Amino acid sequence: TDVCFPGPASQRPVPAPPSSPSPPPPKYVALVSGLRLGDASADPLPLQLLADYVTGSLGDAETVGRIARMVVVGNVLGEVAEVPVGEDKREARESAKSLREADIFLTQVASSMPLDVMPGPSDPCNVSLPQQPFHRCLLPSTTCYANVGRVTNPHGFEMDGVSFMGTSGQNIDDVLRFVGHEDRVGAMAATLEWGHTAPTAPDTLPAFPFVDRDPFLVTECPHVYFVGNQPKLEVALMEGPEGQRTRLISLPSFAETQTAVLVNLQDLSCHPITFASSVGN
Repeated sequence: TDVCFPGPASQRPVPAPPSSPSPPPPKYVALVSGLRLGDASADPLPLQLLADYVTGSLGDAETVGRIARMVVVGNVLGEVAEVPVGEDKREARESAKSLREADIFLTQVASSMPLDVMPGPSDPCNVSLPQQPFHRCLLPSTTCYANVGRVTNPHGFEMDGVSFMGTSGQNIDDVLRFVGHEDRVGAMAATLEWGHTAPTAPDTLPAFPFVDRDPFLVTECPHVYFVGNQPKLEVALMEGPEGQRTRLISLPSFAETQTAVLVNLQDLSCHPITFASSVGN
């Protein structure tokens, strides 16, 4: 049986950089996933180093000053361990502690730059895609800032003419359950080829029932496509038959790899930054 895929959707060109003799320095978008705030097994030092970096207290101040937005790509909170029946108050205390830590961390970032917060599979949001934003009462201090976006998963936005599309990883994790490889950026490219970000929904991936539209259709090919909470950092470039060029970014869990990524808005290059800690070694 022959199968015909729609192929990547049409794509707007990336804005050309200024042709002046001294063009302005590039801006960046910071991507990080799997912070797992409140996880007792996670090392808190890399998280604090990340907060210090994006707020300009650590590292190259010139580069940090050009970060135009930060996106937290799901799994903001660590999973709360199950407790014996009848001890649900202890579980509630652990959940509240994780939320307080998340609120403090995100408030530090929001005080310095625009911030988008996406939910993920371990966060206190609905399971079915598209996941709805964090409720305002869960992050009371963070949401006081007008530059904070409590966004959905999947999430799309545009920055200086560069379009971004991303998920917290459930769509790619579920696709790989049915194939015999672990090529995650290949699976990401395939979802663009198929024109659908969640091809296994709702069969094996929970999704809301939509009657008159499909929110997972890719009607315009993004310039940057990122997926969070993956085993390791992988970056690739997908080129379509009509000149489409999409930067594919498989983001690892920060709690496991201490790695965030800066995306250059001029040439779509990626610059990983690792906040390794040797304390206790």
